[in-house]
Amino acid sequence: MLACAARDPAATRMSLCVALAGLVASVAAAAPLEDAVRAGSELVVRYRFVVRNRSAAEIADAEVRVFAPLERTSTQRTEVRRVSQPYRIETDGNGNRVLVFALALAPHQSTGIVIDAAVERAARPVPLSAGERERWLRAAPFVEVHDPLVRAVAGGLAGATADEIARSAMDFVAGAVRMERYVAEDRGAVAALASGTGDCTESMYLFVALLRGRGVPARGVEGFVLHGSSVLRADDLHNWAEFH
Repeated sequence: MLACAARDPAATRMSLCVALAGLVASVAAAAPLEDAVRAGSELVVRYRFVVRNRSAAEIADAEVRVFAPLERTSTQRTEVRRVSQPYRIETDGNGNRVLVFALALAPHQSTGIVIDAAVERAARPVPLSAGERERWLRAAPFVEVHDPLVRAVAGGLAGATADEIARSAMDFVAGAVRMERYVAEDRGAVAALASGTGDCTESMYLFVALLRGRGVPARGVEGFVLHGSSVLRADDLHNWAEFH
């Protein structure tokens, strides 16, 4: 997994995957992750942006902001190895690292930004901290854990263990939500239940809400499914869920 950014649903919008966004930044204890990573494996990923000045005037102070991979999650550690343009790093309210590029562009000029990152995958998940567990059980915008309809469905899920409950929730979501190709706006778990339609984002929100409703810590993640070292493409962006 390459986790490039964590996402809090209050701001916006879940397997070997490259995750660009989740609900909260996951910071695992260093020693267990070190041990897990040593037994895992490494991928190298590249993502690229082209910035164009389409006007006939010079732009002296253009600013481009790009998510950098999260340094640590429960299943991976990442490192930015190479960036083709000078940048500074900022951190947003969700703990995401943001690469900020200051560019000067002549009329009709284009310039590229290339980011290479190494992803060390853990051989086993690192247990959640107490703080992470509490965050992954909360209700949140789009994850309406306490909604009566969500509670009713969650209460009816079969299973006693986290794996069993997750399987039951996955089966329910697969049957209850008819997949649409792409929905621009976030609609959330309740909307997915009410309409019976949504894209991967709505399925992710509903799955997370159902698991949290049964006391299973879960969060949403946004990213890319990889089968090896890859160049990332925006069209392949996907949402899925993690649970513990």
